[in-house]
Amino acid sequence: MEAKTLFDFYRYVRANTLQLLENVTEEALDVIPDGHNNSIRWNAGHILVSETFFFGAFLKNAKAKEYVDLFKMGTSPRQYVKNPPHISEIKQLLKDQQDELLQALEGHLEDVLPKPITIQNVELKTVKDIVHFSLYHEGLHQGVINSLRKTVSTNR
Repeated sequence: MEAKTLFDFYRYVRANTLQLLENVTEEALDVIPDGHNNSIRWNAGHILVSETFFFGAFLKNAKAKEYVDLFKMGTSPRQYVKNPPHISEIKQLLKDQQDELLQALEGHLEDVLPKPITIQNVELKTVKDIVHFSLYHEGLHQGVINSLRKTVSTNR
């Protein structure tokens, strides 16, 4: 996939994530319905901190790193270690992250990682591999957010 196409797709996926977070009531953000493990806010924050993990070498804005303990894999809003950020802050950080990342990755998609990242049985060896995986990962969490929106009364 050409860099322009991949970056356009990244913008599309992130725009969809941000759209899913629009018009959700504050109360609905933290509801964990039966059959779910996390909330809308947690899924949005998890997308943010996962990208920070995957692309940390390219991202200079350290604000998202402050939330790793809240939203990393294996955490739950049932056991937050501190108050989570307001959803408007998460949305702004997602927008800023996209802008910074697209600029920083320009010309680096074929770069080989110093150490491959293994996720289950898949080995990510290049920056482009990480972008592809992060698009899948964000789409997965979009599906969860969408399911949560349908299950919880989310409209303002």
